[in-house]
Amino acid sequence: MIRFIKEEFLFLFLVISWTIVGIYFGPAIYIYLPLSIVLLKVQNQIMYLFLGFFLVLIFSDSRHYEMMWAAGVKEVYIVFLGIFLFLDRKSFAVSNTFYQRFLPFLLVAVYCDMDSPDVWLALQKTLSYFLLLAVVPNYVIKLYYEDAQRFFHSLIMLACLVLLVGLVFVFVSYDLVFFAKRYCGLLGNPNGLGIYCMMIFLLLSTIKNLYPDCFTKREYLFIYLVIFFSVFLSGARSSILAMGIFMLFNYFYKMSSFLGFIVFLLIILSYQLFEDNFALIVNALNLEKYIRLETINTASGRIIAWSFAWEEIQKNIFFGRGFSYTDILFHVNEKSLSVKGHQGNAHNSYLTLWLETGLVGLFFYLFALISEFIRSFKKTHVTIPIMYALLFQIFFESWLASSLNPYTINLIMILVIASVATKEFNRGKQELPEEIPDFYPQRFVPR
Repeated sequence: MIRFIKEEFLFLFLVISWTIVGIYFGPAIYIYLPLSIVLLKVQNQIMYLFLGFFLVLIFSDSRHYEMMWAAGVKEVYIVFLGIFLFLDRKSFAVSNTFYQRFLPFLLVAVYCDMDSPDVWLALQKTLSYFLLLAVVPNYVIKLYYEDAQRFFHSLIMLACLVLLVGLVFVFVSYDLVFFAKRYCGLLGNPNGLGIYCMMIFLLLSTIKNLYPDCFTKREYLFIYLVIFFSVFLSGARSSILAMGIFMLFNYFYKMSSFLGFIVFLLIILSYQLFEDNFALIVNALNLEKYIRLETINTASGRIIAWSFAWEEIQKNIFFGRGFSYTDILFHVNEKSLSVKGHQGNAHNSYLTLWLETGLVGLFFYLFALISEFIRSFKKTHVTIPIMYALLFQIFFESWLASSLNPYTINLIMILVIASVATKEFNRGKQELPEEIPDFYPQRFVPR
């Protein structure tokens, strides 16, 4: 980590300067940040340009007041990335077809937006989702072919640095990184921190499976310790369990895909038995306080939210009311829901997507997502365990229905990296594919 900080000091200093300007000079960030990213593009620092966007998304999801500036500029940042991509198509070489699989979902979303209480806001959200799906894969593919090892190493170390700084603040400013006695790090939200740790863990697992030499053994140990310690302190149960699901299935799928599928069936069949004895298991392990056993039956108020969302879905089953409708709906009914013991939104990506794009939109989205995981399974066995973990975790959180957050971009990177590795594997890894020009300095072929 020290070596990474020394090597990338100028970039980290630039990000710190964004934060200082955003906190102390407010609106000036809308001038300073665009000038900074234009300068990065002029200097052809594409990796820093992308990593800067990733950091802005992390900061934008923080509940700390000091990070509010990032929530305002993230839309500006993704637009600039899109403009750079459009004006400089030749240097990106490989065309991105990733977004095409999600086009049916996006078309349904636009149709549903027309029935939104706030049409303009809904269309903005749909556009941001399209930009994320269309722009991010191009940058990831370009960085993959230019210098994958440096890109992967810098990406993971930067993500780990965010967690490490949060842990340092435990000793520097305890109240800043704890919320309701739960650790939330720089993200200001314990559940958000849990999702972040889970996604970084899954991204690292993908990279490790394909390119194990990206990190030394000491670096792997350090990163895993930081991730596991952070998620443990957060107490984010769904994220911790999702990571456990991944590790379980990863173990069996590594031996045999057939064995992994059999284990999956056995778990499905034994679910009811596990649910009936869950409380006994937790008590036997003396983990009732950490697991917060008293809130299990109500899923920390989520049952109330799910019931309310399901009632609303009955009014528009096949087509929803557009992006952001869930936020509007839960905000309008905030008082009545809080009396029943719920705060926040639907806390379920399936229900959120169903409310906003209907059953048709939900089907198209899940079909595109699952098919991407299955397509990459030929080269890397980790994609199916990752899929199981994610399909479980999004049952408890709504982040998948949002685009500009630090979680969805991680999912896209996992899928794109696995997809490109699969294409390289299918080509035989012998010669440069025709669409990749000679100016790429190296091929980082997956094992």
